[in-house]
Parts: sequence; C-alpha cells; structure tokens
Amino acid sequence: MVVRAAPGTARELLVVLALAATGLLLALIAVFAPWYDGTAEPRRPTVLEMRAPVPEPPVGEPVSTGS
Repeated sequence: MVVRAAPGTARELLVVLALAATGLLLALIAVFAPWYDGTAEPRRPTVLEMRAPVPEPPVGEPVSTGS
C-alpha cells in the first residue's frame, strides 16, 4: 500500500508538532514555577471572630429600637 502526501504535509506536521511542544513547555512552566515570593517572611496565624448574621425583620413589620 502506497500513500502519497501533498507537498506541504511535512511542513504542516512540523508546525503542529512545534505548537504542541510549545504548549507542553508552557504547561510545565505554569506547573513548576513558584506562584508566590519565597523570600517573604511567613505570616503568623490570626484569630478571626466568627458571628452569625443578624436576621432582618420581615417586610411590613415595624422595627423595634430596643427601648
């Protein structure tokens, strides 16, 4: 079985392979590059105060002022 290709097929395949290699290289850079500044001092953990939100009164009812 003989397969004949168009004259520009080899060039097109090389372009596709070059783009694939470039994409793979960019993906590897994104995965292994540091996403933060490693020289910064580590921050100490802080305590956060957590509170439940105050429910709003239903529409149409008067709002009490607490007095």
